Amino acid sequence: MGDIVHLSAGDMVPADMRIIQAKDLFISQSALTGESISVEKTPKAVKMVSDFGSLTETSNLAFMGSNVISGIVRLVYSGFLQSQKKLTHRLLGNFRLPMSLI
Repeated sequence: MGDIVHLSAGDMVPADMRIIQAKDLFISQSALTGESISVEKTPKAVKMVSDFGSLTETSNLAFMGSNVISGIVRLVYSGFLQSQKKLTHRLLGNFRLPMSLI
């Protein structure tokens, strides 16, 4: 499966992770998106990431460097998201991704 991590308000997400359990969870993604408003995250499965327009808008994913503003969460790290970022980088060739996405 993968490594399980438990976080609560004030903690920083240590890696790109999938949310498997959460209660009243709001996360600040300002380091990634520049938006100052925290977003609600849930473990609810999503059908297709492309329906959201941006990976950061996916409700069941938490990203490295984002902060838990309120609530508690259990997350799992599998390495899948990191491999997807590297694949995207290779497919884009010379196009430079922001360092936060590599």
